Amino acid sequence: MAEQFSHTPRKNRCPAAIRLAWRDHFSDDELDRAYAQVAKETWRVRHCFNVPVQFTLIDWLDLRVRAHHCCEYCGSGEWELVIDHYIPLIKGGAHTKENIRVSCARASAVRVVSASNWQRGDHTRTHSNISKAIDRARKAERESGA
Repeated sequence: MAEQFSHTPRKNRCPAAIRLAWRDHFSDDELDRAYAQVAKETWRVRHCFNVPVQFTLIDWLDLRVRAHHCCEYCGSGEWELVIDHYIPLIKGGAHTKENIRVSCARASAVRVVSASNWQRGDHTRTHSNISKAIDRARKAERESGA
């Protein structure tokens, strides 16, 4: 049986220069997770969508600090923060800092844009719709736990 190590494998470790520059805002584990997350998303964008990648680890860290380590949609800091494209890649969105939002995993999963809005050219995702969906999910959790 292989021995389990508690540290992150070397290939998913954040570079030392970035680690030094951002140590006031993030722990080493958070930087390693962010590095792995950006690397995974970059691979997915390049291979699945054939979209040029203009988004770096520095951009992701900067967006997270600007969002105060909270979801930009619901304001929650409870869930893991994920990379969310404001205009989805499949709908022609770019993989750039301007098109990426800091989202919790829950809001990212709940957020849905109707096909009719895309046909009309309305690419906005309203906070009220996301908030309503999150409220419905929380209510369902409370009812199932009661």
